[in-house]
Amino acid sequence: ERRMRHRKIRPTWSGALLFFAACQPTSGDTRPGSAASADSVAAISLIDSVRIQESDSLYVGRPNAIALGPDGSVFISDIAEHKILRVARTGEGLVRVAGRGGGPGEVSSPSSITILGDGILAVLNGRKRIEWFDLATLRYRSTLRITSPATSFAAGGDALLFGSLLADSGHAFAILADSTGALRRGGTVPTIYTQSPPVAQAFGGIAVAHDGDAVLGLF
Repeated sequence: ERRMRHRKIRPTWSGALLFFAACQPTSGDTRPGSAASADSVAAISLIDSVRIQESDSLYVGRPNAIALGPDGSVFISDIAEHKILRVARTGEGLVRVAGRGGGPGEVSSPSSITILGDGILAVLNGRKRIEWFDLATLRYRSTLRITSPATSFAAGGDALLFGSLLADSGHAFAILADSTGALRRGGTVPTIYTQSPPVAQAFGGIAVAHDGDAVLGLF
């Protein structure tokens, strides 16, 4: 009898950080809607690239989002390995902030992450949970359950902006301004989303960003 030998294959992981700089156009009228602004695009150039120092037990699987800490460190949301990581800008010192699970301070399919002020790391855990971590100690602080499912979020001053498509009410985003979990809704959505619920369900993801007093939404 011939026996087959099976060899266990160990995957090789390799992660890297890329840093870019954006330069605004210096000539022409760049006001929104002007003729010059249509042809004037901010140039983005690569300024640095570093390899993340990983190991067999701690590595970056599938990064979904990143956030830059006040000290220059980078926080990574790993949606495939269900964890939150922090690494120095040099690519050294990779540590796990949160791991897989459903308990306090644990994550499952984490998506958006953002920094509030200088002291809080907020993680969108699934679509209705926010995990709060202390930036200085990396310790878990609390969990907040929100009332409406969110696809993404971003920091807007001391508040969180959620991409939460509510086609029935015509709102495009929500704002969490306190710790109660109550969301204040705003914005409008394209008519096709309100007229066709299947379209809203299939293509309802919204990415949001904060720019001064404006909220930018990508459908």
